[in-house]
Amino acid sequence: MKRLLTIIFTLFSLVTFLKCGTMSTLTYHYIDGSNNQYIITPDTISYKPMTPELSSSGTYSGGEPKDKKISPELYEQISKAFQSAKAAKWEHIEKRQMGSGMVKAFTEGELEYKFLLAMRSNLKSQIETLLASAIDSAENQ
Repeated sequence: MKRLLTIIFTLFSLVTFLKCGTMSTLTYHYIDGSNNQYIITPDTISYKPMTPELSSSGTYSGGEPKDKKISPELYEQISKAFQSAKAAKWEHIEKRQMGSGMVKAFTEGELEYKFLLAMRSNLKSQIETLLASAIDSAENQ
C-alpha cells in the first residue's frame, strides 16, 4: 500500500511539474475593447489593428500593424498579467460586450482557456497599458 501511494504521489508530482512547465510556452491572443488584436509568443508580440473597413463605425482605425521581438523577461511579465487576470474571476463577464477585453491562451495551437474582462476592469486597463508599452518599446522585427 505504501509503495502504491508513493507511485501515485510521484506520478501526480510529475504531471503537476509538466503542466506548470507548459505555462511558459503559451501563446496568448488578446482582443481589446476596440477589437485590436495582440498575439504574444515567448519571443514576439504582434499587433493587428482594427481597420475602418471592419470597424462598426466605418471610420475607426487602430493604427499600423506591428511585429516585434520581445525578451523572455517581458514575455514572463505579460504571462503573469494574464495569469493574474485569469485568477480574478470577479473581473470576468459571461458575454462579449462593447469595450470588453478577451484573453485566449493556446498551447501548440490548442485552446487552453479563454475569458472576458469587463470594460471597466482595472486588470483590463493594466494589461492594455502593458501590451501598448511592449509593442512600442520592443525591438523591430
